[in-house]
Amino acid sequence: MIPEKSYPPFPTEDHDAMAIALDIKSGDRVLDVGGGHQPFARADVIVDIDFDSSLDRDGLPGSINPALHQFVKADICALPFKDNAFDVSICIHVLEHLNDPAKACNELMRVAGRGYIETPSRSTEYFAGHPTHKWLIEDRDNVLSFEPIPYAVSPYLNVVWPSVWNSPDLFNLAGVMHRDISCVQFAWKNHFQYLVKKSLVNNLSSNSSETLAARHYAFARNLLYWAVPPRHGLYHAKHAAELSPDNRIYRELYSFYLALSGKWRLAVKHGFSLKLFFYAVWGIFMIKFSQKMKNWYKLINGVFPIK
Repeated sequence: MIPEKSYPPFPTEDHDAMAIALDIKSGDRVLDVGGGHQPFARADVIVDIDFDSSLDRDGLPGSINPALHQFVKADICALPFKDNAFDVSICIHVLEHLNDPAKACNELMRVAGRGYIETPSRSTEYFAGHPTHKWLIEDRDNVLSFEPIPYAVSPYLNVVWPSVWNSPDLFNLAGVMHRDISCVQFAWKNHFQYLVKKSLVNNLSSNSSETLAARHYAFARNLLYWAVPPRHGLYHAKHAAELSPDNRIYRELYSFYLALSGKWRLAVKHGFSLKLFFYAVWGIFMIKFSQKMKNWYKLINGVFPIK
């Protein structure tokens, strides 16, 4: 059974500690669903819908080591395993991406006797968010609640991401020490209740290429607004341009990101204007200057320790 000791926060980033927190025994069969990017160390089987580059991982490939785990390419909504094939299932930052989280929840309960689910919290979606996320998720009295995200553009311009990427201290506070604030951490045994307020399965507008392109474009634009290093937004600008190739603004943003990344020839190929050239040269300088200023303030801040 799950120990009486109170976690949250569950130590998600520390796999050994997480195995203890979930009372995983040496003989337990463990399934990690959606763990292709960072497989749970104790998992016997890793399931992911795509072990190559993935939208949900910002184009990054999966981390595959057949010597450590069995890897199965499958959809969480149709897991290729018998009932109760596993003792424990782990599902971390997956459900927020799905059209049909109800079916996924049923599958998790079908194949395992107990498990752990983690998603971004409602407040995290407001202030950080991601263009592939579709749900505001909450734990309401042990009921996992799903409400469709009602906006295409972050209401707060994805303001949290630049600070998290720029500060290891903030990443540790938000992503480790107080992860139960930034994330929904949901441990369950035998079964759990869920509530999906509105289905997206047949919602064509939410899944259209135009909608997805607009989301990725807005995300890339917002990161540019905060002078984030271009590597964080390049993939999203590219994906928006690929999804809607006739959109001139999307193409120009992608070409601008290419220039900021030093890929000048590709930028010209994608419609890079002389005006954008001057903006890019100035932007590269300003981003570097901004980073130096941030480092300087960190140095000064270190003079004043937290008591």
